[in-house]
This record gives sequence, C-alpha cells and structure tokens, in this order.
Amino acid sequence: MRERPERPVDGPVVDPTQWLAHIRRMRAELDGLRGGSATAATTVAGDDAAAAAAHRRALLCDLLACSLSRTADYLAGLSLAAGDEEHHQADDPGPATSTPARSAVRPPDVGPMAPFPVSAGDDGVLPWRHLRRLFVEPPDRESLLPDQRGTSWAGSGADGFAGGAGGSGDGDGDGGVGSGWDSASGRDAGSGGASGSGEDSVCTSASAAVGASEAAAASAATSGSARAGCGLVASAEWHLDGGNARWSAEMYELFGRDPRLGPLPLDELPAHVADEDRSFVDELVRDLVEHANGAEGEFRIVRGDGSGVHVQFVGEPVLDADGVPHSVWVLLRDLTQLRRTQVALTRTRAQLLAQRQLVRSEHRVAAELQRVVMPWWTRPASLPGLEVATRYFPAEQASKVGGDWYDALALPGGDVLLAVGDMSGHGLVAASGMTTLRGALQGVAMTGAGPAEVLRALNRIVVHTLPADKVATAVCARFDPATRVLTWAQGGHPPPLLYRDGVGSALTAPFGMLLGAIDDPEFVEAHTELLAEDVLLVFTDGLVERRGRGTEEAVRALLDVGPQLLGSDARTCVDVVLSRLGHTRYEDDACVMAVCVR
Repeated sequence: MRERPERPVDGPVVDPTQWLAHIRRMRAELDGLRGGSATAATTVAGDDAAAAAAHRRALLCDLLACSLSRTADYLAGLSLAAGDEEHHQADDPGPATSTPARSAVRPPDVGPMAPFPVSAGDDGVLPWRHLRRLFVEPPDRESLLPDQRGTSWAGSGADGFAGGAGGSGDGDGDGGVGSGWDSASGRDAGSGGASGSGEDSVCTSASAAVGASEAAAASAATSGSARAGCGLVASAEWHLDGGNARWSAEMYELFGRDPRLGPLPLDELPAHVADEDRSFVDELVRDLVEHANGAEGEFRIVRGDGSGVHVQFVGEPVLDADGVPHSVWVLLRDLTQLRRTQVALTRTRAQLLAQRQLVRSEHRVAAELQRVVMPWWTRPASLPGLEVATRYFPAEQASKVGGDWYDALALPGGDVLLAVGDMSGHGLVAASGMTTLRGALQGVAMTGAGPAEVLRALNRIVVHTLPADKVATAVCARFDPATRVLTWAQGGHPPPLLYRDGVGSALTAPFGMLLGAIDDPEFVEAHTELLAEDVLLVFTDGLVERRGRGTEEAVRALLDVGPQLLGSDARTCVDVVLSRLGHTRYEDDACVMAVCVR
C-alpha cells in the first residue's frame, strides 16, 4: 500500500543538535563573563558604583544562562521526538494510508479551510493516523496516544463519539464565516466576518457553555433533537466498490434522517445541503473519490423539515494496494451553536462600534464647545476696582467633558458681575447646558437684576429647558466699586473664601437651593464690605473633591495660604492656590477665580 507523509514539511529541517552545540558555546562564554564579574567585584571592593555594576553584570549572566538552559531542554526534547518518530510510525496500528489535503475549491462564504488544530484539551480533535478506528467503532483506550487518553468519551459503540461540545475555533486571525442558521425557518440568520486573533476562542468558550447545558438537558430527557445543536461529532464510512455505507447515530441526527431508511449514498450528499454550498460539496466529494485526496471544509445541511445545521467536514479516502480509493471515511462536526455565537458577537461588535463612534462625535463637539466658551486659562482681567484671574481644569479622563463655568464682566451701571457655576453630568448635554446658563446669566445681569433675581432666572431655565435629570449650582455676585460692597447669592454652591491681612475665612452662605430642584425657590442675598488688598477666591467643588481626601481638609488647606497671598496679583494667587493643593489632575473638571481688590 502506498504511504504518504503524515504532514508536509515546508522548508529545510534544522538539526536540533547543531543548536545545542551553539548553546553550549554561548554558555561557556557566559561562564567566562560571570567569572570576570566576580573578579571585578572583589578587585573594586572599595568602589560602590563599580561593585554595583559588576553585580548587575553577574545577575544578567545568570538570567541569560537560565534562559539558555530552558532552550537547551526544549531542543533536547525535540531531538528525542525526532528520534522516536520512526518508532511511533512502526507501532501505529491504524490502517489509514492517506493524509487529507486541503480542498482546492471552496466558496467564499464557507468557513476556514485550516484542518482541526491538534491541541490538548480539544475533545473533538484527533490525529489523522488515528482517525479511522474512532469513526464508527468504539475507541480502544490503550490504542490512543498519551495526549488522547484524558479525553472523555460518552457511551460506547457508534454512540461513543459524542465529545467536542462547542466546536473548535480558528484562533490564528482568519476568523470564521460568521453565518448562522435559523432552525425554525431554515433560513440563513446572517453572516459577518469574525476576524481578529483569538476571537474564535472566545466564541468557542461561549458555545461550549451553551453546548454543555444543552447536552445535560438532552441526557435527562433522552431527546436526540436537543443534542443536534450541542457540537456533537458524527462519522460515516462509504465503500466505493460494494456501494454499502455505515453511519453513526450522530450522523442520522445531523441530517434529521430516520435510521430505518439507512445511510445516504455518497453521491446524494450534495442534494441535502444549502443551495449556495452545493457546488462546494460536489468538489469535496470529487476530491475524495476521483482525486484520492483528503478534503475538508464547512457547509450547511438542510433537513427535511427545512431546518439547517452548520457542520465542518473532514474526509479521508482509504486506498488499496494500487493507490485507488476503495472507501471513504468522513467526520462531521456540528458548528451551529458556534456560528450563531459568532453572529451574535459580530452584531454586538457592530453595535458597540456604532455607539463608540457616536460617543466620540459627541465628545468632540462637547470638547470644542467647552474650549470656545471656557478656555483653560486667560490673562488677568482689569475690571473697575478689581483684578480677576481664572483657571479651568478639565477632568483627568478625557471623556468627562464637564459643565463648570465662570464669568466676570463690567456692567453698564459701573458694577462688576462675578459668577462661577457647575452643571451636573458630563458630555455634550452638560457642555451645552453650561453655555445656556452662562449666556442667560449675562443677559439677565445686563437688565440690572440683582444676584438673587439672576439665580431665579437661571433656575427657571434649568427646570423648563434642560433635561429633567439635570441640576446646577452657581454663585453670583455684584461688586460696587464706589462702596466696595459685594452683594452675592448662591444656589447650592460652595461659599467664596475671603483673605484679609493674610488670614483666610469662608463667607457665611445665605440661603439658596440647588438650581433645578424645584420650580420657584427662594434665594437670599448677602452683603460683604471688601477692603483694599483683600483677595476673594471663588471655585467649583471639583477643586476640593479628591478621592482619599475629604472636602473639609482641602478647604482648610486653602485657608492656610493666606500669608502667601499678601500683596500678590490675581495670577499669582491662582498659582499659589494650585500649588498648595499639590495636584493639577482632577477626577471632575474644576475652575477657580481669584479676585484682588484694588
């Protein structure tokens, strides 16, 4: 009988003993370097830097020597495997005399043509030379290879090949077809490429979990139809000379065929697959029968009730002494659940990509809007009787575009408007809400309204024009340069800090509610007389809120910087405050305004 090589070898074969000799030479050189490092360490005992360098060289030599030792052990194992190959082939009792080769033709919508990967722990994967005896005959445990003896085989006889729940995925990045089958209607549920390194492994894990639960239910209910979608493996043998055939029980389940009708003839197999896969199955059968080549691929079986099963096909011709095939062995593996899982993952991935693109677009618009309306820092502004410096800090995470805002401008009557606010939430809604409140603040203040009336107008805007889940905080002040009296009101906002003669204190906050909490709240105004050289610090809660530290502790730290603010300009006051807090990266966005009275 004609024997074929079990696996083709691409490229020259390298003798592992040559590499072992090379590794021995490298280890000898490392031993020399290590001895030199030890000598150097002894010689320069008084020089700490040189001794440390020699010690590092010695450690590096030890690390390289360990790596070379592991490589040598691996190559030694390869040498033993190469030496025992002839022995394994001589002891192989399998009668198969040919090795499946890749089919030359397959439609583009059929899955990967790579053969089943030989890996530990895959119940449905078997070496080619041990394939025949495990098709329709119960496996002999003693005849299996050592790495197969840990495989669980359910049942015996023709039913003993029920392993492989969940299928095997091609994790090398080729991906699968990603086509699923609707078992109720027999229609293709969708298709999509499932590419990416190792993605089929994820699909296989999910499919294996579903397949395990379905197999348990089938065992309890003794229902053969439930097992058809759990990744079972079926086998068949067709004798070309006599025309008879043998099918395993799983093969009847896959085709939905009554065992009393007997197996299908091999030439009728293409008539029981999906129309788009029929030509591909014709090529598989032709490769087996006419060209005496092994063939493998994926196609979809159409049952008599219209339902479909996605299977992986592996076929091997058995040749006689003249090299002519006299029988054909076929292995089918149910991949229906695996492909359905891939379809679900593909659709989920598409939805996630669309959602990510939407979030990125919203973030880009929100960030641009925020940069235009609220620059991160501005030059100190000279207003009547005041010098004002501001600074804005975005959140540490770029996705958290917040709604903090500030404003300082001279009003038509000679007064100065000072305001700082914070819109709840992040993203485009928060940024647009911040812009709305800031514009409304300026418009209402221009009419001559006091701080309390301004906050009532902002509250109505939050309640009636912004989303229902949005609230805001704000502090609004009106400074009279002639009397140096600051009239201010707040709506759920931290009170300003006043620094006078190097001593800091928090202003007593008048009554005021969170903007947007109720329809018509009450806001009370407070009056504070300021003196020359006073410094007023207004900020949002993001400045003092930090994980691992309380807000009160941060406020106390701000009050302690009073001596450093004496005689400083507004820009220097902002820098001192930020340096005192000790960080410039915030979990939430923050802004600070320093006001120096002149």
